[in-house]
Amino acid sequence: MARNFNKFVKRMEKDREAEYRSLVNKFTELSHENLQLLKDRAMLKAQVNILELEQPSIQSSSQSGSKESDQEIQSLRKTVSDQEKNQKQSEVKFKQLNDLLVQEMDKSKLLESQLTENYKKLRMLNTSTSTLDHLLNLGQSSKAHWGLGYQSPASKTVATGEKIVFIKEAPSEKLEKNCVAAKPASVNVRTENKVVSKQRGNGCLFCGKRGHNVRFCYFRMH
Repeated sequence: MARNFNKFVKRMEKDREAEYRSLVNKFTELSHENLQLLKDRAMLKAQVNILELEQPSIQSSSQSGSKESDQEIQSLRKTVSDQEKNQKQSEVKFKQLNDLLVQEMDKSKLLESQLTENYKKLRMLNTSTSTLDHLLNLGQSSKAHWGLGYQSPASKTVATGEKIVFIKEAPSEKLEKNCVAAKPASVNVRTENKVVSKQRGNGCLFCGKRGHNVRFCYFRMH
């Protein structure tokens, strides 16, 4: 389990590094584009300023030249406005990517903390399992047939997959002799009980006849 967990962690780290690299590459590309737009904007502004300075001399020389210069100035201004729009869009994209990068960093930190916590729990579980096995085997001799951790032969055969064969036990001769010898004893006990019950009935205890007691027995007095 620990090896699989380590492989999973390494795989997550590789995926996270790949995502970071792609985000960094996009970030660098946008930054280069932003710098290029700033340079182009500065160059266009410089050209517009130069044309505005040269416009009076051109107008004095010829009207046709002034018209062409006006058209060029308008086209340059349009180009500058387009460049400004592109720059704003690139800035918005840059901000979005920056926010996305921050979110991904937060998610990666949270995931890393969760993975670390799960790894600690897994190590604690493995340690507790080994400790429990040690405690079960502690003080348990090989000849002991009791206590925690003891496996009976039946459980071992079930674990190994062996088939259990039940043998029917035949009645022994000693058991038959004991049963035969016990029958007369029960008969004697019954006869003795009958005699005692007869002696304990109503009648004379001296002669055994009924109708009188020992005190009034004729045979006892004579």
